[in-house]
Amino acid sequence: MIKIMKRQERILVIFVLFLSFCTIAICSKSSFLYPINDWGDANIYFIMSKGLLHGMVPYRDLYDQKGPFIFFIYLLGILINEKNFIGIFVLEVVAAFAFLFISYKMIRIYCKDLAAVLVLPFIAFSVYSSKAFCHGGSAEEFILPMYMFCFYKVLVFLETKQIKKKDAVLIGLVTGIIFWIKFPLVGLPIFLGIFVLAYYVKEKRFKEILKIFQKLTEGFSIPTCVVVLYYGLNKSLSYLWEGYFYNNIFLYTNMGDGKSAINYLWWYKLHIFDKNAYAVILMCVGILFLAYKRKYEHIILNIGVYLSIFIELYAGGNCYDYYPLVASICGVFGYVAIGKIASRLGAGVNLSKEGVLISFAALCIFSLFASWHNTTNRYLMLTDKSDTLQYQFADKMEKFGDKDKSLFIVGFMDEGFYLASGNMPDERFFCKTNIKFDKMINGQNEYIKEKKAKFIITKSVAELDHGNGEKRREYIKKCGYKEIEVKEAFFENFNQKYILFVRN
Repeated sequence: MIKIMKRQERILVIFVLFLSFCTIAICSKSSFLYPINDWGDANIYFIMSKGLLHGMVPYRDLYDQKGPFIFFIYLLGILINEKNFIGIFVLEVVAAFAFLFISYKMIRIYCKDLAAVLVLPFIAFSVYSSKAFCHGGSAEEFILPMYMFCFYKVLVFLETKQIKKKDAVLIGLVTGIIFWIKFPLVGLPIFLGIFVLAYYVKEKRFKEILKIFQKLTEGFSIPTCVVVLYYGLNKSLSYLWEGYFYNNIFLYTNMGDGKSAINYLWWYKLHIFDKNAYAVILMCVGILFLAYKRKYEHIILNIGVYLSIFIELYAGGNCYDYYPLVASICGVFGYVAIGKIASRLGAGVNLSKEGVLISFAALCIFSLFASWHNTTNRYLMLTDKSDTLQYQFADKMEKFGDKDKSLFIVGFMDEGFYLASGNMPDERFFCKTNIKFDKMINGQNEYIKEKKAKFIITKSVAELDHGNGEKRREYIKKCGYKEIEVKEAFFENFNQKYILFVRN
């Protein structure tokens, strides 16, 4: 029987890996079905990590405000291929597999048969084809399986009333990685820690608290030591402090306009539902299910998880489409309820284990079709590279026939222009990020004035930049550049005008 179960679990792993591969291939612009990932965040991570590969130090030599561990993660993909996003696609598949497999383990806590596997195709569809998934390759996408792991271990704790030492180390390790990717998102691990702590205090198990805290600290210290050691050896700890902590705390938030965090939390109260509706709906279904089962501790936990995620996402006053992706874990008890229904249906028709796997395969096909229909990225799928703005500009630059093809992106986030043209920037502020940073604006203006790059790309969006794009366009001309190409493209709900300049 053990041998049979192991064989079936190996088959299950293959099926879940296949589901992850196909879902990400359909939903992420990093996949081979897309000509390019044109999302600004993903391209910045790509350039920062490529710089790492070539000896450049994030924040010091190339600037972005995300944490260094997202660059370390992307570096793994760039080691596979630094000329396109296929390595990042592989990492996304691994992250999706981890998320789905941990989801399966969580459902199995409450559904004791293999029918729980039938829920996975629906999870894959609801998470990765949501608006919150955005373009693919976000920091939140890689944090998602880490969130699910922490949540899973706390659910195991609710069943066993015990945290194993090795689990405490792993939770600390995962929390440390999250902290060094995007430190505001440690709100969830902190809440989960408080939840477990409250139980131990209630039971007066104080000695165990100290032991668990020690193990959590050991795990957390591993990624922390990696980061501190790397920046210490490169004599760049001050750049780490400014680029990751100071600028995110004091410059990235919108708190300076007089609004309080409470105002923002009220203003964005429906944002998670708008961008990740299944997570909220399934959470409500799950709470009803838990109320029916009289599992009140689980209800408190689920509501607390949602509130902690909501607060950490929006208290700073920013609101982007990809933020609510991590809220996908809030629907876990809704998935359990569906798993229970699937289990009863399976028992009613007397499904064998082989029948469950066959049903799973059929549901995967349906899930993939639904993902294809629902993903907001479908418009770019199977487009030829030559039809994309990035490669058209790259061809235009190539036609000048000069050895110098240096490029500089001004006034907006790089949308794949460096990648398409084969360029690696040599300026710290190689594009504009979503931060009010005077050094960035002044550094870009000075770089243009000195005419260091042969080509410059900027863009103008009438609905968004309030005329700043046209002012920037005139400034570039005054500094000794002429326009050689102007194209319009639809990107993120707006028609945007892109201008390619060449140095006179």
